Amino acid sequence: MHTRSPILHPVGMPRITGNIMNTDVNQLQPLLLNVNQVAALLGCHRNTAWNRARNQQLPSPIKREGKTVWRRRDIENFVESLCA
Repeated sequence: MHTRSPILHPVGMPRITGNIMNTDVNQLQPLLLNVNQVAALLGCHRNTAWNRARNQQLPSPIKREGKTVWRRRDIENFVESLCA
């Protein structure tokens, strides 16, 4: 009979418990957003999002694997700054 060796966790790393297969994918939020997702969060058209980015009225997007995306936290911080 084969016994499983214990999984070693580096010091300071969180241990994942429970069955991650039961995670509701719909509750996960992407960390990187494309222009359609940014526009949806801001309630504007995708062309408006591009224009605002070009005019520096939005945080600058980044290139990732050949795609232009925004960091979710940058967009959220931007919206928070509008409400302050």
